[in-house]
Amino acid sequence: MEILWIHISSYTLSQIEERLLCHGWDFCMENKVVNILEFETDIELNAMKIESQSHESVFLLFCRQLHNALQQLIRTAKNKKFSNLSDEELEAIKSLKSNENIVICKADKGNSIVILDKQSYIEKAQEILKGNQFQALNNSKFHQERENKLNKYIYSLFQEGIINQKLRLQL
Repeated sequence: MEILWIHISSYTLSQIEERLLCHGWDFCMENKVVNILEFETDIELNAMKIESQSHESVFLLFCRQLHNALQQLIRTAKNKKFSNLSDEELEAIKSLKSNENIVICKADKGNSIVILDKQSYIEKAQEILKGNQFQALNNSKFHQERENKLNKYIYSLFQEGIINQKLRLQL
C-alpha cells in the first residue's frame, strides 16, 4: 500500500492509525449501501452471466434463491449501517481527533496527510504571520523606473515593426 502520510511529530502512531492514514486525505467514509436499486441490478446482471453455462431448471432455482436472499439483505440493509472502516479504524479516528498535541493537515500537493506537533505548527504559523520573509523595497521610485523600462521596450518593438501604433498605445 502506498504511504500517503508524512509523520513529523514526536507522537508514535499505532499500526491501525498508520493503516487508517494510508487511505489518504480524499478517503470517504461510507456507512450504508448508497443505491439499493443499483446494487440489486448489479447482482442480477452478474447472475445472468452464468445462465449460458448452466441447465435451465438449475438456473431458475438459483435465480429464485438469489432473489429471496437479495430481498432479505435489502430489508435488513435499510435499517442497518455498513461501514467501510473496521471498528479499530473508527477507534483510531477518535484517538487521533482527541489528541491535543498533534495537528493533522493536508499536504500542499497530492493526497498526502501531514502529522505535526501542535507547538511546532503554531511556531511556524506565527513566523509566517510576522512577515519577515519579505524584504521592503528600498527605492521609492521602483514602480516609476519599472514603467519607464517597459515603455522603452514597447517603443523598441514598435520601431522594429513587431507591433503597430494602435497596440503600442494600448500597452
